[in-house]
Amino acid sequence: MVVWFALGAMVVVSVFLLGRPLIRTKGTVPLRPDYDLVVYREQLKDVELDYKRGVLSESDYKNSCTEIERRILAAGSNRDLLSHGQNPSSSQFRGSLIILCVTVPILTGFIYYQLGSPLMADQPFVERVASEDGEIGASEFDNAVASLTARLVDNPEDLEGWVLLARTYAFMERFSDAVSAYREAAVLAPNNVDVLMSLAQAIVVSQKGRVTPSARGEFERVLSLDPKNKIARFFVGLEREQAGALEQAYDVWSDLASDSSSEDIWLPELRMRLQALAQKLDRSSNTEVVDHTAEQLNEEEGERADTAVPGPTREQVEAAGQMTADERGEMIRGMVERLANRLESAPDDIEGWKRLGNARRVLGELTEAEEAYGRALDLSPSDVVALEAQAQIALERSGDGSVPKITQMNYQKILELDNERMDALWYLGLAAYQESRTDEARTLWETLLNLLPPDSPDAREVTRRLGELGG
Repeated sequence: MVVWFALGAMVVVSVFLLGRPLIRTKGTVPLRPDYDLVVYREQLKDVELDYKRGVLSESDYKNSCTEIERRILAAGSNRDLLSHGQNPSSSQFRGSLIILCVTVPILTGFIYYQLGSPLMADQPFVERVASEDGEIGASEFDNAVASLTARLVDNPEDLEGWVLLARTYAFMERFSDAVSAYREAAVLAPNNVDVLMSLAQAIVVSQKGRVTPSARGEFERVLSLDPKNKIARFFVGLEREQAGALEQAYDVWSDLASDSSSEDIWLPELRMRLQALAQKLDRSSNTEVVDHTAEQLNEEEGERADTAVPGPTREQVEAAGQMTADERGEMIRGMVERLANRLESAPDDIEGWKRLGNARRVLGELTEAEEAYGRALDLSPSDVVALEAQAQIALERSGDGSVPKITQMNYQKILELDNERMDALWYLGLAAYQESRTDEARTLWETLLNLLPPDSPDAREVTRRLGELGG
């Protein structure tokens, strides 16, 4: 009983201390308009400071001052009205305070007697918070996923639903499931750049930053719809770097850097990657991002003493860093034409034809680039670099996702040289699938599946494709 009396006394004292301000008669209680006037005066000072710093124009400054002064006048009027009002007497609150001091302890004891459980074990705050967080994370998102999935079962044509489901999976870091959801969205909107970009980036994230052939295929679909898409071009270059094709990665990123402006926040990182590649390739890299194609062609021209038309000097190439994109493009085109003219008189230069093909590709002249690599293959039919480059250019030219005949022929030759070449297995299987050669597609993709990591996104994609074949 002593404990209960002590607790009751504590409650009475607490209520008394909380209610004491109600009966305090000394001192002046600040009015709300007093605070408003202080705030408005500070606002006037801030507006005047912004005007002196040039942040606000003169008209905006005057309008702001007028509005704040109007509020000051209104607050002053309210303050006068309140200050002349009759303050309630503190005596009328004493009875209320006595009632509170009596009724609150009684009600508290009664409620605890009815609902309290003094023998209940304690639960530390940390454990309680961890439990609540776990329940929120497990319940809310799982319920959202279940609701979306049920809705999509009834309405599988709901594009926005698939995109929302994919984003939910990505937020939950279930990236493989996000890829699957984005693929469903891509089927419904095959020409939607945003969906295709989200799908490609989800594949990269699910593979811990590696740009797989599947991801590259999606980025190339984006570029077929939006050839100037900078993000897709960056990832295509990254895929080339990860595959060990440093020359191609350098060319892709150099072209991207020349099309970028100082407002692109990722440009410094791109320059760092270009400089790192330049060191690996033993090339000089201009911090102002001089187009690599111009430098490469200049080196080609410089190595030929018998060139009819001399190429630009090293100083001119370095000065290209100060040119506009159009000026650099004209300079490059001039050197490309000189190289093409020289190769007509020296048609046995395999490396020269490959350089010309790469330069044409960078300039977007895909037909001429394909022909240049064809001339290189006439001289060396087993040149894997030329075979793959020509195959990829043909894919870019098709633009509809189909695998052209020349791409099939080149990857068939590559597969004969290396029967475990995964990109060849993928594209040849895709071509067989598109042409309804089901058994051939199954054989190629099953071989590819055995080469892929068992639980990788690419393996799941190939498995999904095999499931579409049936049988």
